[in-house]
Amino acid sequence: MTGAPRRGRIALRIWVVTVATVLATGAALALVTTLARERRHPPMHELFRDVARYAAGRVAARWPAAPALRDEVEALAAELKLAVALRGSD
Repeated sequence: MTGAPRRGRIALRIWVVTVATVLATGAALALVTTLARERRHPPMHELFRDVARYAAGRVAARWPAAPALRDEVEALAAELKLAVALRGSD
């Protein structure tokens, strides 16, 4: 009589360990896949940083002349397909 409850507990323990192992394996696989994807395709913030550097370099080259600066900003807005506002301190 004491064998039946023990068998049930052992079966439950085996089931819980199996489910936990499957879940842990799935989580590890998802983590590895995410890290590998980020290594192949860098996150978007790096792309935005590079675009900002590019735009800042082009705008800085035209900074002293207001008409050239306006033309450069309009060209950047058209090229990058962004809405751009240029404001001066005056």
